[in-house]
Amino acid sequence: MNIRSFLNSIPAYKWASGLNQRRKWLKYNWGDKNRPIKDGEVTVYYYKRFNKIDNVGDLLSPIVVDMVKEHLNLVNQKHITKRMFAIGSVITAAKSDMVVWGSGVHYENSIIPKVNLDIRAVRGPLSREKLIQSGFKCPEYFGDPALLLPLFYKPNTEKQYEYTIIPHFFKDAEISAEFKENQISTLTSDWRGFIDRLASSKYVISGSLHGIIIAEAYGVPAILIDLLDGDMFKYKDYYYSTGRKDIIVAKSVEEALKERKSMPPIGNLEKLQSDLIQSFPKDLWQ
Repeated sequence: MNIRSFLNSIPAYKWASGLNQRRKWLKYNWGDKNRPIKDGEVTVYYYKRFNKIDNVGDLLSPIVVDMVKEHLNLVNQKHITKRMFAIGSVITAAKSDMVVWGSGVHYENSIIPKVNLDIRAVRGPLSREKLIQSGFKCPEYFGDPALLLPLFYKPNTEKQYEYTIIPHFFKDAEISAEFKENQISTLTSDWRGFIDRLASSKYVISGSLHGIIIAEAYGVPAILIDLLDGDMFKYKDYYYSTGRKDIIVAKSVEEALKERKSMPPIGNLEKLQSDLIQSFPKDLWQ
C-alpha cells in the first residue's frame, strides 16, 4: 500500500481532504485557482482538462448560457451568488448546491452527490430517472443545451469535407493514421472553428457525444463509433431524449465509411429547443 492509499484509509484524513476539496470548489470554478468565483454573480461551472485545456463540449456550456441570456434580454438585477451546471455529464461531480439546466449523469453506476440540486431541465430521461431514484425533484424538461446552437450561431454550411472523425479525447490515438487528415479533436478553445468544420461536413463519425449532438443539431448525418467514454449511458440519455431508441453504432471508421449509416434526423428538435428556453432559470438574474 502506498502512502496516499494509506492516508485515504484513515477516516479523519478522508474527511479533511473532502472538506478541502469542497472549499476549493466553492472558491474557484471546478477548484481551478485561475477561475475564481465572483460574489453576486451566477457562475457556470464547466470542466477544463488538467484545469488548463478546454474541451469544446464543456467550453460551450457558459457560451450557450450567455447566448440564451442575451436572447432573453437578461441582466443581473439580483446580484446573487449561484453555481450552475449546463452542458455536460457533470451532475455527479457537484460538491456544492447547483442549479441544473440541461446537464446529465455520466455512467450507469454513477452516484448522485448529497447536495441540493435545483433542477430545471436535464439532458434526457435516463438522467431524470437516476435523479428521481436518488430523491430529487426533476421536471420533465429534456435537452442538451448544445441543441440551441443553431438558433444563435450560423456557420458556413457549404459542404467542404467528405467526412469528419471526432473520437472522444481519451481515444484520439486509436484512429488509424490513414484517417488522420479527417480527424479533429474536441480539445480546443476554438468552438466556432469546431462547429464550422462539422457544419461543412457531409458525414460525421464520432465517439464524442458533443460531436454527435452538434452535427445533428446542424442537420449533418452522424454515427456513433465504438470508441466511447465509458458505458453507453450518456449516449442513450441523449438519443432517448430525441425519441430514438434504436441506436446505430459503428464498430470502426472503416465500417462507418463503407456503409454510411447514420441515425435518423432529430424529430423533436424544435420541442427540445423550446423546452430548454422555457426552462432556462431566468429568475437567477431577474
